[in-house]
Amino acid sequence: MKPCSSDWSILRWRDLQVKPYWLHIPGIFVLSLLSMPLALPVVLCFFLSPLLAVSVLRLGKPVQAGGEFEVGS
Repeated sequence: MKPCSSDWSILRWRDLQVKPYWLHIPGIFVLSLLSMPLALPVVLCFFLSPLLAVSVLRLGKPVQAGGEFEVGS
């Protein structure tokens, strides 16, 4: 079945209508890829802030990352 010239004109019209938005599609794709790495630090802040607050209330000072722990004998 051979396409009619009107089919080609409809496709050409569609391409002209969509052309201004061609860059939006890859942009949305890139934003969706970056959404998780950008959202992860926010979630970690909400998770770690209560732990930091509890350590300040119980110990009187914040827990230091990578510090050595004293083992009581």
